[in-house]
Amino acid sequence: MRSIISDWLRKNWRWLLYIALHTAAHHYWMTHSHRIWAEPAVVGGPSHDGVELQIDLPAGQHVRNFGAPADGKGLCVFASMTMASRWHNVRPLFDVIHKINEGGGWPEKVDGVFKRFAPDLKYVQYEGTDPSLLDKALSEGRLACVTYGYGERYQMQTIYHMVCLVHLDDRYAAILDNNFPGTYEWMSRAEFLKRWKHPSGKGWAYVMLTPPPPPVPHN
Repeated sequence: MRSIISDWLRKNWRWLLYIALHTAAHHYWMTHSHRIWAEPAVVGGPSHDGVELQIDLPAGQHVRNFGAPADGKGLCVFASMTMASRWHNVRPLFDVIHKINEGGGWPEKVDGVFKRFAPDLKYVQYEGTDPSLLDKALSEGRLACVTYGYGERYQMQTIYHMVCLVHLDDRYAAILDNNFPGTYEWMSRAEFLKRWKHPSGKGWAYVMLTPPPPPVPHN
């Protein structure tokens, strides 16, 4: 019996090797094909590589995302809105996340929430690929709520998420993620713009136009 098995293995080893390699390749593809390969982001604090955040919202004002009461879906759009309102001192929206019964968010829903709870608020929304609005907002000390399509803390898988953009210059960007309050993710400007526009090819952002707090004085 052993000699029969040995003869069969000698005759078929190439076929067995092919099957083993094919199985390994298929397993690797299934476990890695949905991951997005990108420049890494760094989790850190309010400064990175000698650069300080443009929007340094105190950690006590950070808000954690949670599931909505009616359907359990996430409230990232409104966690971001809550933090933006605290930065811009829009008091009717200080706890707006607790006033939203159903999860999920999109531009028309944001319009409706602003109209209901802060009807006098001036703001701008944008969908597209041009980051000019983001550059202008951050340069003027305004926080921008932006889409975020993937990240290391999501195993580099595609996500449908909104975060607060708290820094954007010609080199770096930083976000405050409402799933991880108290920390910031720093990355290159180019990498942030990819994450902002993924997966649809365009980003969504909204910015409150009320005056931001005065800048922190520096000696």
